[in-house]
Amino acid sequence: MLPAADTLNFFRNEFQDCPEFSRPNILDVTLRDGGFTNNFSFSRKEIISHYNLLSGIGVDIVELGYLGGVPELHGSVSGISANIPPDLILECSKLGGAQSGLMIHPSSQVSPALISEAIDAGVDIFRVVYHPSWEKKFTDICEFLMGENRKFFINLALITHYKLEQIVLIANKARLLGAAGFILPTLVVHWTRCLLRNYFP
Repeated sequence: MLPAADTLNFFRNEFQDCPEFSRPNILDVTLRDGGFTNNFSFSRKEIISHYNLLSGIGVDIVELGYLGGVPELHGSVSGISANIPPDLILECSKLGGAQSGLMIHPSSQVSPALISEAIDAGVDIFRVVYHPSWEKKFTDICEFLMGENRKFFINLALITHYKLEQIVLIANKARLLGAAGFILPTLVVHWTRCLLRNYFP
């Protein structure tokens, strides 16, 4: 495994063939995606320590966890990063450094009130999961965030299951809903990330 700083440089170098992506933002999802390995039972101290550590090495965005709960297919989960409370967001925001992020899954119990609390606490970026199964709630969430003038990105669930034409249509929809762009896994093929620059310059 590469040291953390070398890992960041490695991924940044991967995008040099697309000039618009020569300096991509690095998003850490340890506290959210990693939560599936420990039932999201990170302690507050661990979350704050993780945020501080990654801020110190230049990570751009630290995703603190989910807002409103995990996807419904995972059932009820009580760990703190499964539904980050506003006071913990505020504590991280006061530290400065990396931007704080939250993922919103449309099948969760998220509501406009919860989103407003997170905004007031200082969260910088939201990542909203898209899948056709949750089209209506996905749209409602995006429209609320746009109305609040908040920066949000679309996470395309199971992106390798989509054809290029479908990705283009979803990208266009996301842009119309006010999304700042897609956050794509590094395994997405070259044509996808270069094509999407036309939708999110």
